Amino acid sequence: MTLEERSGAESSRTMDNYEKGETVEKENNHREPFQHVSALRDDTPVITVRGGSKIQSLVDVALSKLRENIPEQQKFVIFYGSGPAINKTISCVEIFKRRVKDLYQINKLGFEEVEEIWNPKIEGLNVLKVSRKIPALHVLLSKVPLPKDEPGYQQ
Repeated sequence: MTLEERSGAESSRTMDNYEKGETVEKENNHREPFQHVSALRDDTPVITVRGGSKIQSLVDVALSKLRENIPEQQKFVIFYGSGPAINKTISCVEIFKRRVKDLYQINKLGFEEVEEIWNPKIEGLNVLKVSRKIPALHVLLSKVPLPKDEPGYQQ
């Protein structure tokens, strides 16, 4: 086999012959990591942080959701971010905690499953489906006391 034939055979096995298509995120129940918190309601607002999100906008939305979350004794907000948005999620939580005093907090680390579709550039190659797990962070903030024995608890 000549050098040209070998490099041609090797390139047919690399990702150079594919272009990234659709990315599909699996459906997540953002309340599931906090299932042991009995006072948590199904209508608890979830603030999803993305890489392009503006921190000030997210904090403002969370503040308005906390104010409208009735009844008075059940005030919760969940911040969620995955992958590169985890740092921004932490920033949002810290700014929110400066604005709203006396909050209780539970942090949960986990993974989010993402499926990527890779389309071939060359005829004869198959479409590839790649499943990846990326890190995710859920932060529950509450005006009411949370169980202190829950892993990830902080006041």
